[in-house]
Amino acid sequence: MEVLTKKQILEVDDLPRIPVEIPEWGDGVGVYIRKLTSAEHTRLVKEGTDDGGKLAKGFREMIAVFCVVNEAGLPVFLKSDMAALGLKAMSALDRIANAAMEYNGLTDASRDDLAKNSATPTPDSSSG
Repeated sequence: MEVLTKKQILEVDDLPRIPVEIPEWGDGVGVYIRKLTSAEHTRLVKEGTDDGGKLAKGFREMIAVFCVVNEAGLPVFLKSDMAALGLKAMSALDRIANAAMEYNGLTDASRDDLAKNSATPTPDSSSG
């Protein structure tokens, strides 16, 4: 195993992106959704949910600001765009939010998959 230096770690592009079609905005058009950074995830959990863990007002807009990027991986929206995003079709923002949550492991199903895939294998008791 190669051990990376601090410089190498900080230079790695570890925020891949996937295309998501948004039919509400036209045939065959969509956006790119990227992985959340650690800081964005923390902020989304803190500001995007209420005390009971339910999604707070503006969650869809916030996750769109964090996750919608252009082909180069640069953000399309700023925090100041949240009010304007709130005026877009809920179904379109739902597509973005659902795709971003799934891609970032924030849904129950994706958390379950992650737990299954990262479970430590147990030694086979019949061998040896």
